[in-house]
Amino acid sequence: MSKELEKKQINEYEKYIIPNVDTYETDENYVLKADMPGVNKESLEIMVEENLMTLQGNIGFAKEDIIYQEFEPHRYKRSFRIGNNIDRDKIKGHIDNGVLTVTLPKAEKAKARKIEITSD
Repeated sequence: MSKELEKKQINEYEKYIIPNVDTYETDENYVLKADMPGVNKESLEIMVEENLMTLQGNIGFAKEDIIYQEFEPHRYKRSFRIGNNIDRDKIKGHIDNGVLTVTLPKAEKAKARKIEITSD
């Protein structure tokens, strides 16, 4: 087996930790809170492609001369299907102390509105 094919096969079977996620809804947004301890802004990526949103983050370790190592680098990944009722241009992410908060604003057509009632 060639080295290139071997590397490709290893990459196809990469292991990820699936982060725990809480979701809730407000009048204006859907909000996801994902636990990704050790992940920082630089190693985090939120991708939206069609109706699939993927959260991905990496935890590395110092490349110093390690004498003994118990810590393994971790990779987080989780994907969600999102509907057409999300304003994709306004999605925002914020990481603080290992908790990623993703705000998915509702599109105008999806927001609750009060219907005016008339009478004769």
